[in-house]
Amino acid sequence: FYTHKLGSQYHYSEHLLDLRRYLTLSDRGMLGFQAIGHFTVGNVPLRELPRLGGPNMMRGFVLGRYRDRQLWSVQAEYRHTLNRFLVAAAFAGAGAVAPTLREMTLPDTRYAGGLGTVSYTHLT
Repeated sequence: FYTHKLGSQYHYSEHLLDLRRYLTLSDRGMLGFQAIGHFTVGNVPLRELPRLGGPNMMRGFVLGRYRDRQLWSVQAEYRHTLNRFLVAAAFAGAGAVAPTLREMTLPDTRYAGGLGTVSYTHLT
């Protein structure tokens, strides 16, 4: 909560819900799911509005390209260990932002997905 009584220039609140679930599918395979809800109420400054995108959620969208008072996003990622230094990953996500929850519509939903690898340079 941000309020004038606590020294803030603004008066607003934000609520963040982050749900995660990880499933081990095999010795080398793992599936992860994440759902995020970021909701604000009040006089929210532009720099504090929920932002869709970035390196951790909705990869492929620049962080802050889409921002508004309400945000939801979901993603799934499959990781497969190739060897002790390299992991392959496939991911897909969807999300949206809107001024209010009632204004969130399916056509406003953005989608992201991709393939990649993660390399580990340290010895285990």
